Amino acid sequence: MATLKPVILPLLALTLAGCIGENASFEQIKATATEPANHSQSSANRFITPASENGTASSGVLGTLEAGEEDYYYVDVDYFDSGDHEFRLTGLTDDLDMTVIDWDGLEYSSSGSGTGDEVVTSVSTNGLGFFSDKKRIAVKISGKTPTSTSRFRLEMRTTD
Repeated sequence: MATLKPVILPLLALTLAGCIGENASFEQIKATATEPANHSQSSANRFITPASENGTASSGVLGTLEAGEEDYYYVDVDYFDSGDHEFRLTGLTDDLDMTVIDWDGLEYSSSGSGTGDEVVTSVSTNGLGFFSDKKRIAVKISGKTPTSTSRFRLEMRTTD
């Protein structure tokens, strides 16, 4: 790994300051206040593949389901993400349902009711080989009734 010598760092700072000007300020890009439209499987929002740590990996996304809508998310998994996948929908204030759709179109429905956690545990990619193509797993979140609306946290957990 290369390291910068102390002489180079002030030169680099001077060069960068010259490029943007002494009084320039950096503009931070912020996330939008609302999610991009993700109301169909073809417009699903990408869900980050969990990072593995000690044989278990997890990641999550926060969202809001509005009345009469369905929200879709997807995650692409490959050999390095293989394992048993569990999806959880938590933090509900209204009755929502979750369906996980694997790359073959098989649907797995959640097991919760009311505002309890919705859970799907039976999605496995243990058979993926090193040269296998990525496999897409989609998650559909919908209301139990047309008026159901709730914030939620969608979590994905993978174990070896």
